[in-house]
Amino acid sequence: MAKKRIDDYLQRFHNMREFQKLFPHIFRKPSAEFHYAVNDFMDKNPERLAVAIARGFGKSTSFTFGQVMRRICYREEKVILVLASNEDLAKALISSVKYEINHNKRIQKLFNISIPPGWKNSAEEIHIKTGEGADDFIALKALGYGQNVRGINVRNWRPTLIILDDYTSTEKARTSELVRKQIEETIDYAVKYALDPEFGKLWVIGTIVHEEDVLQKMIEDPEVPSFFFPALDENDKSLWEEYHPTKKLLKERAKAMEKKSKYKAFLLEKMLQPTATDLTPFSSLELKFYDTNEWTKDFKRKMRTYISIDYAPSTSERGDYSVVSCVGLGEDGKRYVLAMDYIKENFLYSESGAVDKVSKIIESVFLFNAKFGARKVIVETRQGGNLIAEKIKIEMYNRKIWLEVIPITEKNLKVENKNERIMFYLYPLFLDGDILFPINKPAWFWKFYNDELVKFAPDKDNAHDDGLDTLVMSEHYIKQDQEEVKITQFGSLRDDYVSQEDLEIGNPYVF
Repeated sequence: MAKKRIDDYLQRFHNMREFQKLFPHIFRKPSAEFHYAVNDFMDKNPERLAVAIARGFGKSTSFTFGQVMRRICYREEKVILVLASNEDLAKALISSVKYEINHNKRIQKLFNISIPPGWKNSAEEIHIKTGEGADDFIALKALGYGQNVRGINVRNWRPTLIILDDYTSTEKARTSELVRKQIEETIDYAVKYALDPEFGKLWVIGTIVHEEDVLQKMIEDPEVPSFFFPALDENDKSLWEEYHPTKKLLKERAKAMEKKSKYKAFLLEKMLQPTATDLTPFSSLELKFYDTNEWTKDFKRKMRTYISIDYAPSTSERGDYSVVSCVGLGEDGKRYVLAMDYIKENFLYSESGAVDKVSKIIESVFLFNAKFGARKVIVETRQGGNLIAEKIKIEMYNRKIWLEVIPITEKNLKVENKNERIMFYLYPLFLDGDILFPINKPAWFWKFYNDELVKFAPDKDNAHDDGLDTLVMSEHYIKQDQEEVKITQFGSLRDDYVSQEDLEIGNPYVF
């Protein structure tokens, strides 16, 4: 290969974006922009650097292997020391670098580096020949947590670069104050003094495991350049969409929220938050809306509707709402919240006198059915729900209207735990934008659901989730119907069945 061509290649591959192309078996996909931003800053050779990054986001591959390999190829260091969280990971780095030097033909041809017979070549240290002179060498040493870092000196050179790769992020550091103290003392009294006095650089890369760990303190130190990369940004967008899609991360977060311990682990490893947070699974999701004026008659005619009732007989602070909701399944597969009524008091007062809660619920059911033609009426049977179901059947007979009334218990549902049920049935719908609310209703309508959503915490006993419960019941039977049959004929609207009396009894804001 002509010298000019080699020089052109050398200039080209010094850029990390190009250098990674020499290792297609390692960098199977291009790194993310944040990888390149950090690598570009590393090219400035800062004396100190702290990089906090979510676990699983390529820090060891891009920053440790990539920087070590390129600095060896371009003779930019004399002695490189990498400290890993354990000895096996340290040896794995040495093994990877050794393999590339011995077997990567492009590296051998372009950079003329080798590990000659008789040179240091062990599982934790290698010496690489970079030329014919006595000083034409680079030493790479890698150690795990707990191994001695004092007194490292190769041919009168101390380490010119020390990289701590997850060294501060061990499980012991998360749980033991003593271990965190030992790591901090090791860095202050051994690692820093091991550096070459003229060219020494210390870079700490890892995941923050405790609010008092070394990496956290370095991130907070204004004199130390730092990068902070949680898996999801402030807009809930993935840091690395190609490898970790946003939707997958959000689902992972939602799944973790089902158990407090898993949620803490997610916050720790993915969000770099070692302490608790008030984040809830639905808090970052925006409600989606629809406009009935945009519907065609055919779309309305083919919509299947489900009425669900969550009855609460008491008027205490908890469980004090009775909710009736009507949800339609459109041809497009989306769920449309068509109508809703919620009742708190045991008695409602009007010009005609007192109306008890049960009567009000029943009137709402028939009003919704008259407007939308319900396929099923689903009644939660606990706390007196059976009474509601029986009274609806009696009223059906009196009005000569047939409805399929289904009493439902927690055992009928796929997931018996209430909070897990909400996550199982509703979170995917809200995440994918497949459940919509009417834009032409008063704000209280969607705010009722929104308030329950943003306050819902999977690991707590939620005070108000009655509206969500009704959506869960509807979704259970929507899924069941979809599994059992391929629907070819949808129920039709029955606007002509709405009487003036129905409208007067019903909530005036429902329609």
